[in-house]
Amino acid sequence: MSRSSEIAILDMEWTVWEGSWRRDGQGPGEFREVIQIGIIKLTDTADMEETEDIQILIRPVLNPELSEYFINLTGITQSQVDEQGLPMPEALATMQTFLKPGMPTIYSNGVDGNILDENCQKIGIPFPFAPDKFADIHSNLDDFLNVHPRDLVSSRLPETMGFSPPGHAHDAIADCRCIAEALRIMRRAGSF
Repeated sequence: MSRSSEIAILDMEWTVWEGSWRRDGQGPGEFREVIQIGIIKLTDTADMEETEDIQILIRPVLNPELSEYFINLTGITQSQVDEQGLPMPEALATMQTFLKPGMPTIYSNGVDGNILDENCQKIGIPFPFAPDKFADIHSNLDDFLNVHPRDLVSSRLPETMGFSPPGHAHDAIADCRCIAEALRIMRRAGSF
């Protein structure tokens, strides 16, 4: 694992419909279009203190109407996305500015970097990050906890690992903070 002065945690929320999780987003029209990006920065020290955060709403173009399932799951409304959502190119530029050049590895609990890249490909814009900037900690969590994969979902980590939820489940920043606390627990145990 990287030992520079900072690390970043990324979590995203994307379009979802009733049952699409079981279908792995492969149903007709079920492209996982990113709606919310959350990133926190942590010191890469023993206590992994949070130093900064950013949350970005994105206005979808392929699935412009949010499903009721998505709205109920995330609490993100259609009007919020319509009024506050950025076009994906602007969202990526905001993300790049926040991360700054030379930012070390961006950790997520899943293949969020790949999904972001897929979104860029699907709407025909360049992906502005090197693929090796993203690291999936899912297997680290699996090795550490040895639990059913459904218990490795970011918003379920508080219950699985015994800490208080840092906010609403399926909110990108709150889920980043779940991942961060899981990494702190793993670091104290010498596993990260």
